[in-house]
Amino acid sequence: TMGNSASKKRKDWVANKGSSTDVEPQSRDFSPFRRGKTEPPGDCLSCPLLDVPGKPGKAVVSLTNLQSDKPSGSCVTDSIFLDWSKPATDGGRPILGYTVEMYDLPTGDWVTVTQIEGATCRSMLDNILCGIMYRFRVRAFNEIGSSIPCIPSDSFVIDTPGVHIAPYFILCPPAEVAKYVHEKVQFRAKALGTPKPNILWQKDEEPIFITEGIDIQEEPDGSLLTVHNLQMDDDG
Repeated sequence: TMGNSASKKRKDWVANKGSSTDVEPQSRDFSPFRRGKTEPPGDCLSCPLLDVPGKPGKAVVSLTNLQSDKPSGSCVTDSIFLDWSKPATDGGRPILGYTVEMYDLPTGDWVTVTQIEGATCRSMLDNILCGIMYRFRVRAFNEIGSSIPCIPSDSFVIDTPGVHIAPYFILCPPAEVAKYVHEKVQFRAKALGTPKPNILWQKDEEPIFITEGIDIQEEPDGSLLTVHNLQMDDDG
């Protein structure tokens, strides 16, 4: 399990609103938790609106570079730092703290790993295993509730010299895409592993190569397939 040296028990009256399974949070114009202070009837124009905080800035991971007291070859690093910036708005109530969530690759869910009280925009997460893909995001909370999550950190794996890590996908193209003839379609895939995996595209179990109307571009941790001027026989 991962711990946080700055984490404390969250107060009972702060409701946990759950977490989205979306890797990238979607924007919205207002919060479903928005409400106004109770005011005498007829005075609604002066009622201040209370809301959950805005989303924090993107989560950024860095290594602590602390010396480990664990046995050599245990494939465990001491910890990482996770940093973010405070939300642009607090929703009209002070920000009480932050919730750190981790992307669980097998289930595709985001799970809470720690909660921090106060204004600190840094968390130290312990027991980060080598050879495992990690991604984190952060929510701010006040007495009204939790914000939408920030943009998640970039996916990362801590490599162990001489150890091969089986490749696994962190982004897969959709199973089905509908397009009209003569339109363009793009598919993107990303994978991690040691050594760096190569992504090969196939259609009907036959390899796809760069040719007229088909582009394949290498991207960080992945590949982008673009098919121009779609034809009926491109279905597959």
